[in-house]
Amino acid sequence: MKQNEPVEEKKQEKEEIKSILEEIIREGARKMLQAAIEQEVIEYIASLAVGFTPHTLIYNSLTPSYTLISQ
Repeated sequence: MKQNEPVEEKKQEKEEIKSILEEIIREGARKMLQAAIEQEVIEYIASLAVGFTPHTLIYNSLTPSYTLISQ
């Protein structure tokens, strides 16, 4: 069985390298998706904020907006 040991070690090394590369790829993909989703959210919020002032309250899209009057 000692003849198989170097082959086993080489397989394990290849699997370790493969798993490390897969981890790097997954992390990169996760970061790209996170950045894309964050950008989508920013653009969506910006599209909703057109005409928005700090004193305007909007409860939902079915009700009219209300202006808060403070003294």
